[in-house]
Amino acid sequence: MKIKLFIVLFITNIFIVSTFVLPANATEPNSSVDCKKIVIYDFIGHEDNPEIGKIVSDELSAHLKKESTKNLSIINHKKDNDSISKMLLEDNIDKFIMKQLRDTVNAEILIIGEVSRYFVVSTDNPVMDRASTIVYEKADNPEYSDWVIKHPKLKMEDLLNAPPREIKKKKVVLVSYRKGSVKINAYIDISYKIINILAEKLIIKDLISGKSMKIDEYQEGVPSANIPAITRNITEAQVIDQLRKDKIIELSKIIDGVISSQKIQR
Repeated sequence: MKIKLFIVLFITNIFIVSTFVLPANATEPNSSVDCKKIVIYDFIGHEDNPEIGKIVSDELSAHLKKESTKNLSIINHKKDNDSISKMLLEDNIDKFIMKQLRDTVNAEILIIGEVSRYFVVSTDNPVMDRASTIVYEKADNPEYSDWVIKHPKLKMEDLLNAPPREIKKKKVVLVSYRKGSVKINAYIDISYKIINILAEKLIIKDLISGKSMKIDEYQEGVPSANIPAITRNITEAQVIDQLRKDKIIELSKIIDGVISSQKIQR
């Protein structure tokens, strides 16, 4: 007869609970006490490029969210605010507008602006150059003519031993080709205001300007003269896009520094 043994082990788990008390002046890690709420209105675009204003304000907002050294809360851009932006950009701070903003945007700081200049021009400076190259032309073979004279009664089998009728003759010629450079100049002006909505006062009003110049060279290729082709690799759009991005980074740093220095009275 087989006997089965069952052994049961009882293990007692002991949990140690510790209680920690925060000091009276401590704040929780995710506290939003120092968070500054900012609203960025769509910037007013240039008359030749109305959409550039929104592009600038979108990129500025994204860069502030990503790179700001302070705790900022960026409120989504407001649409259809050109009339308010124009009034605030041209005139002093209107208390009636400030009251409206306090009641509607739920923010402490307003950033508005205008792209007053935004264009790019390019100037082509072509020149014609020449290169010497070797070509081969067909010509009558004088040896064949002499051979024919010496063999007045030709037979078909004689032609097998005859020199060639034509030969390739080397000739040096000049080949014209086009080369040059394109000078690309891009310009941008962004005027902006930073307004303390709660205090109803202007924090800063300024203009940030930029210019960028690039030279792009090109050249037609002449393979027979070992002259390589050089194609353009810089476009007007690339130059002005990079200039805009550089100025937005610069503007973002200015705004970050100005807003960080502000003490908001809630």
